[in-house]
Amino acid sequence: TRLAAKSKKIIENKPNAKRRKLELENKVLKAAQKAGGKVTVARTALYIDAPIEETETILNSLASRGHANVEVSSEGQVLYMFPDFLDRDKIDS
Repeated sequence: TRLAAKSKKIIENKPNAKRRKLELENKVLKAAQKAGGKVTVARTALYIDAPIEETETILNSLASRGHANVEVSSEGQVLYMFPDFLDRDKIDS
């Protein structure tokens, strides 16, 4: 039946969704490292080739788990700061 097939597909896709989340999380971390520890949602989404909403979810998840700090710049830009990757030279420029 259609419902059973749809339910089976949803269940089968759960590992794929988890794998995608892990892959995107790794890409976000690499983007943060490359950027010297300071990223925005839009720049990260562009760099990792992912939707903004999905990128923001990953960044917020990393921040809520203590891997990043969320700050607002004097221009009102939301920044995600990754202490492990902070490059003082890039922050000051």
